[in-house]
Amino acid sequence: MSIVVDSQERTVIMSGFLKRTISGIGNKPANKQSDKNKESLSSAKVPISEVDCHSCVAKCDGETGDFEDFPKNFDIDTTSNMLGTYKPFSKQVVISTGRTDWEHDITDNELTLAGMLDRTQDTFQLKDDPGLMQRIIAKRANTSVQKVPQVASHPIKCEGVFDTRIEGNNNIQILNGSHISPSTKKERESALVFPDYVLAENICVNRETAEDFFKSHLAVNHLVASEKAIRTYPLPYIATVLICSHKSRDKKCAISAPIIEREMIKCVESEGWNIDKRGDTISLDHKPVQLPQGGFSMTATPYTSPQIKASPEECDTTKDVNEITERLKDITVEEGSTVGLFKVSHVGGHKFAGNVIIHFPSGASVCYGRVSAREVPAIVQQTIKHGRVLPELLRGGGNICRRDPQKSLREFN
Repeated sequence: MSIVVDSQERTVIMSGFLKRTISGIGNKPANKQSDKNKESLSSAKVPISEVDCHSCVAKCDGETGDFEDFPKNFDIDTTSNMLGTYKPFSKQVVISTGRTDWEHDITDNELTLAGMLDRTQDTFQLKDDPGLMQRIIAKRANTSVQKVPQVASHPIKCEGVFDTRIEGNNNIQILNGSHISPSTKKERESALVFPDYVLAENICVNRETAEDFFKSHLAVNHLVASEKAIRTYPLPYIATVLICSHKSRDKKCAISAPIIEREMIKCVESEGWNIDKRGDTISLDHKPVQLPQGGFSMTATPYTSPQIKASPEECDTTKDVNEITERLKDITVEEGSTVGLFKVSHVGGHKFAGNVIIHFPSGASVCYGRVSAREVPAIVQQTIKHGRVLPELLRGGGNICRRDPQKSLREFN
């Protein structure tokens, strides 16, 4: 596909990629592998940016040292092909903790919401995967076992590109986040749920409520209506940006995250947008969505608009379902818009630090690697603002194929 980029935009983007290449920190110049990746993404109807900053010899903005660099001993993998290194998921849940670092494995502690959800996931996946018990035992014993592909079948012929609703994709990715729960009661957490693009609030940290939350919001093929007082609200952000800051897993993520965050805030505010780092702008004033029998499942496939499943008997709740869909569709990029910016626990691939995930109201998401402050202007301009993928940074993406190749990731299929 072809996307026109004006000269002003091209200058902004060059200020990132080219300087990173000159400094010797970033990606290598375009090669056969990167060309192959671009061709594969285009064939899969992924809206990519056609700006090729690696081959550009023009000087760019910021030559006087506007960008904050990583330390000289910041050692990452700059040569491997990153596309396909991001694990596909059916749902990604980010639990409120108010912290930016966590224990090495956030699911080890059975008394935390992350630990409870992880064990609930094991139980539910046993119903769909008889061979899972062996892998659970190996996981608990910290031993290795031959991996079984997470996705049984995949119609998208492009490495790293996945559909969150494809049959066989039953991986629930559990993360901790830096946002703060809006609940005033103790032991009540909130969770961001993607690709549904909602906040689940008032989650009591006990096994019974954790299982109820899993069954009503996360479970694959087993969704049921919530029996607890878990309230669901749409997120108000034009994009939700997650930056890995998990120092206990790898210090490179803890080093890169605040540098990326500072540049992200600067670039976002220069667009006339606002930043929410705590979750304060999520409005709880609206009536929460009433979950229908059959549970809540709102995801964007490559060829359909997001939908929330509701049984025919639940026609009253369908009205609420349509309301949240329309509210997400109404989120547009304009002055005064808000970007959610949160730090999260390990997302895999710390050798590609910094790692940045971007979710859109449409249900699309991308995971970028090798991100430094120098890439942030391009990410804000091309990906957040215009919904175009930067192939040089892409580790993987969910629901990023468009039926109409001229549509961006911001638009609903």
